[in-house]
Order: sequence, then C-alpha cells, then structure tokens
Amino acid sequence: MTPWKRLASDSIEKQRILNLYFELREEFKRLGFSEEDLVKPPTYSQKMFQLQSIIGLNYNSLLKKINDYGFEVSSKDLDEYIQPQLLKINHITPLNDGD
Repeated sequence: MTPWKRLASDSIEKQRILNLYFELREEFKRLGFSEEDLVKPPTYSQKMFQLQSIIGLNYNSLLKKINDYGFEVSSKDLDEYIQPQLLKINHITPLNDGD
C-alpha cells in the first residue's frame, strides 16, 4: 500500500465517507430507487441532499489532508482508491432491481 493510501485508509474522513455513503444507499432503498433511478432520480429527499453534501465535504477534506502531507494526489487518484470500497457497499445494499 502506498504511503498516501495508508494515510487515507487510517483517516476519519474516509471512514465518514463510507458510513455516509452506506446511509445514502439506505435512503435510496427506503425511497424504492433502482440503480437506473440513480442516473436521474425521480425525487430528492432532504436527507439525500444533506448526505451528499457531507460526503463532498469529507472527500475534499481528505484530499486536502493527503496533499498537505506532501503527496501529489489528484481527485482521480482518490476516486480510484475509494470507488472499490463504495462498490462493496453497493453489493451489500442492493436497490430494487437487485444491483
């Protein structure tokens, strides 16, 4: 594991992102969304807006922290690191169409 990924792995921001994303998936399930609905949601709840906003703040904070430690990490690099973890959450929180 690269040093910046180790830093990210141990960060509170990454844990918050994963916890909030899980909560967002649960909100999608509660609203009866399918994976296709996520492309253009039929409705937006206040909770969805709040969770997306807080996820974004934690993501930006994590990226800044990593770069403040002297690592040159782009948002693309961070996306590639976090995306597999989000996909695991998708797997354990399938939406209405079973995805």
